[in-house]
Amino acid sequence: MDEQVEHESYQVVRNDEEQHSIWPEQRPLPDGWHQVGFVGGKDACLAQGVANARPLAPLPERSPPRTRSPA
Repeated sequence: MDEQVEHESYQVVRNDEEQHSIWPEQRPLPDGWHQVGFVGGKDACLAQGVANARPLAPLPERSPPRTRSPA
């Protein structure tokens, strides 16, 4: 494994669908992704991200179905 990649700092990030991932700390975040406060090595970030992970289904698919009120 590349020595530089092995020692690179990562951050745990979350998107607007509440999905978690990791991203190199030195790179700007893509649109729609936000830092959640944990920074560290790749393995530590993966462990933290998995601990906080939500299901991979988009948020609307995880929301309970809306019921219509009688008219």
